[in-house]
Amino acid sequence: MYEQADAAQGLVELASGIDALYPSGWAALSPLLCEQLQEGQQAARVAGEAQPFAFGRAQFEIWPHGLGRYPYRLEHRHGVLQLSPNSNLPPVRIQPRAEFLHGVGALSAARWFEDVLVDRCGFTELTVSRVDLHADFQGWRLDGEDRERFVCRAKARTTYEDDGRWTGFSFGRRKTGTFTARIYDKTEELRRSKAGYWEDIWSPSYRRGEQVVRVEFELAGKALGEFQLSTPDEVVAAAGSLWMYMTHDWLTYRSPSADATKARWPIAPEWHSVRRARIADDAHGLERMVAGRRRASLQGLAPGLVGYIGSFAALVGTEDIGDTCAVLPELLRRYGNQTDRPFADRVAEKVKKAKL
Repeated sequence: MYEQADAAQGLVELASGIDALYPSGWAALSPLLCEQLQEGQQAARVAGEAQPFAFGRAQFEIWPHGLGRYPYRLEHRHGVLQLSPNSNLPPVRIQPRAEFLHGVGALSAARWFEDVLVDRCGFTELTVSRVDLHADFQGWRLDGEDRERFVCRAKARTTYEDDGRWTGFSFGRRKTGTFTARIYDKTEELRRSKAGYWEDIWSPSYRRGEQVVRVEFELAGKALGEFQLSTPDEVVAAAGSLWMYMTHDWLTYRSPSADATKARWPIAPEWHSVRRARIADDAHGLERMVAGRRRASLQGLAPGLVGYIGSFAALVGTEDIGDTCAVLPELLRRYGNQTDRPFADRVAEKVKKAKL
């Protein structure tokens, strides 16, 4: 966690660092492994759902279908492992889950997957195909008109609004395989997602109820190649320098002046705070990340759960929470008997999936 305040502008940096790191690369997919992948995928197709699949030291689930151009998709609670025997693709692509990455740190997350691959495939060589850098701030008021104050090397830019209210800007296009940026209302995004751990990362600096603005840069493999960066170690070590390039040379936010050339407008005080963001590979604790996601999931379930239980109470004639819950076990047992699937089995299945 990092806290930085700009006294002049009231800008407070709540957190910053690496938000995504996607390695890909070479690993030997033996004929035996490819055969096992085919068999596992076929079993998943027959079952109509993902099936357990042992891969090295870890237990994954193999899906009935691949992901993108990769025919085999393995999922673990720590992330997604994509595999392909096609020589036109890197055999391996890794997508660590956000809570795992923030929980243990980007480099440790990449090394966990590398260790799993080495354990099953032997020699493995990974390069980074994408890294996302971010910094979160409170005290920065933006609206759609502020798009004119940005100077960017990319020509493409988009403004996002919801019922006339600003929600974000984007710069550049992903299809170039180089640089893109997003500046957006992170608090609005959190209302729709299950990433509840962010409030834990932000605290105690976070002022609940106030908008958080995220500045985020995405650098794809082609862009990293321009800086001669390849391995996870190299990319993580260079994160601060990459942030400096993106905020000094690629994208800036200016204070309007009489000069007709916008690129000569002075750098806005808010952007000086953005430039000073501390970009580090911090580990915030995996348990904290998981607890945050669990809390957000419960929060998301609450409206539907309360609605169903309210309807149930009206049908059985109870008003008190305790009296209503006391009647539930009999309903759940009866339904389990009718469907030949006991409630305990349903819970065990959910727990198993959560652990994979």
